[in-house]
Amino acid sequence: MQLVDDWLATIPSEYTRKTYKAGVKKFEEFYGKGIETLIGSEDAGKIIDKYYAWLKNKGTPQNTCRNLVNSPIQFLKYFKTEVNYRNKAMFKTVVTTRDHMVNISEVQEMAKVADLREQILVSIK
Repeated sequence: MQLVDDWLATIPSEYTRKTYKAGVKKFEEFYGKGIETLIGSEDAGKIIDKYYAWLKNKGTPQNTCRNLVNSPIQFLKYFKTEVNYRNKAMFKTVVTTRDHMVNISEVQEMAKVADLREQILVSIK
């Protein structure tokens, strides 16, 4: 885990660090052991392909799969491990519409940050 912490310390964006940390944790859940054991492995790409398939079989949305798969790839590349994965579809981005009915708590959250004019608009809708 020390190597993961060292790698994360080199990433300037707090959000990216958080995303990568979650991705590595999920990968280790799949792999059953620390990601550090893959450093220098010739099978890293095959394991990444299996990880992607595992995520998809669990019903994980494509964009989430892309983010989760990117974490171990970036970690391994940082430690100069070549990752030759076969499935290029893992980096496909799906445009989402986020169509859903707004519930009252979401409206209340919007009203908290709105100015007077925006509060009136929110209350009218």
